[in-house]
Amino acid sequence: MKTVKKPFTPERRLTVAAGMLFLFLSLSACSLFGDKQPDWISGPSAKYPESSYILGVGHGDSERSAEKNAVATIVQPFRTPIKGAEIVETWVDSTKQVYKLAILDRRKTARMLGDRIEELNGIVNRYDQVILDSADKLMAAQSYEPMIQTIKKRDTYDRDYRTVNLNRQGHTFEVTLGKAEADLQNFLAKEFSIAIKIIGPNAEQVRAVLAEYLTAEGFSILGQSTQTANIIIKGKLAFKKLDMPSKHKFIQWHAVFQLINQANNKEFGTILRKGREVHVSYQAAEQAALETLIKQIDKNFAKDIFAYVFGN
Repeated sequence: MKTVKKPFTPERRLTVAAGMLFLFLSLSACSLFGDKQPDWISGPSAKYPESSYILGVGHGDSERSAEKNAVATIVQPFRTPIKGAEIVETWVDSTKQVYKLAILDRRKTARMLGDRIEELNGIVNRYDQVILDSADKLMAAQSYEPMIQTIKKRDTYDRDYRTVNLNRQGHTFEVTLGKAEADLQNFLAKEFSIAIKIIGPNAEQVRAVLAEYLTAEGFSILGQSTQTANIIIKGKLAFKKLDMPSKHKFIQWHAVFQLINQANNKEFGTILRKGREVHVSYQAAEQAALETLIKQIDKNFAKDIFAYVFGN
């Protein structure tokens, strides 16, 4: 009996192609669903060991959300910008939840963090050298704040370096945050001094209040002598009677404080306070003006001077 071969018609080609597509999808499904769950879903990855990689697993209803969650899992412990996380594997479960595996190479990341730490530590050391070498104490003072901020940034990168490093070891620094802050307090107490010279009505009373607040901020305040001072605060007070069509008496007042660097005799800051008071007599109005001025020479006023001295 002869076998009759059916012609390979376009319809038959379509049937064969559909069958092959079904077979391909079935095989793909076997690799994505059910029993073929990858090891990194519930534990460590054999292909990407934790000794070499930081792993992040994310899942979601879509590829995008799963990828975003995976990368977020990796970068969450870090306090500095971390680059280099990449998606390496994808799995979809029987409910069509998408899972993504992100990895971060420990060695590469440690090298990038180490380079940044070295750069920042170099800046810290340069500030420290300026403080040690400068004859201009104001310049030295203005190096402390940026140095301390750079130390904090450097130490943040070093904490991230410890996170990447399996043995949790970081770097050792000569200039630490504790040392810098202690040096600053010692500098203010022993190496940096301020003289206050104020002219005008009630000058001594205003000077005493200003000196009290500056001392509370850690500054060393000299007497009236300016010869050994590093900076001088020159203040001028004025109280002016105003002729107003009223039975009450008005006093207009203003106080100007100039900050002078003794190293070059240049002004590096000015602080102005002014106002107007009214009372039943000029004497009472002037007393009210003085009390208002003294209230304004508070901790915020001292902090204004602090900001000028430290350049921020």
